[in-house]
Amino acid sequence: MQVFEANNVLLVSLTERFDLASPMGKGMFHIMAALAQMERDLIRERTIAGVKAARERGALHGRPQTMTPERIEKAAELALAGVSATKIIPVMKAMPGPSIAKSRVYQWVREFKAQQQAHPCTIDGKTARRTK
Repeated sequence: MQVFEANNVLLVSLTERFDLASPMGKGMFHIMAALAQMERDLIRERTIAGVKAARERGALHGRPQTMTPERIEKAAELALAGVSATKIIPVMKAMPGPSIAKSRVYQWVREFKAQQQAHPCTIDGKTARRTK
């Protein structure tokens, strides 16, 4: 509203029948803005309460992890054996669990190799044996 007034803009709505040039129109605009803000706040409050109730029930919130512990174990075994990411992808897709994109496998292999260079005997923080 202040931006409209600063730039001498007068809004006249033909469908809602209010005119920001008149005091009644400005008042109506402020009432509608206050109701819209109240509705936003109520929606946010209900959403937070719903997420909290779901957590208390034990429901998981968010996207499922594509690299499940079983997939991590198998991918680490293959990566340590020197298998390329392109050959690891079909193995990951064949395993049970959420669908997994090729890019996620490439990302995981890249991170795994970087981790192996930093700490050669660990897989995701656990001690592992090299097969080579």
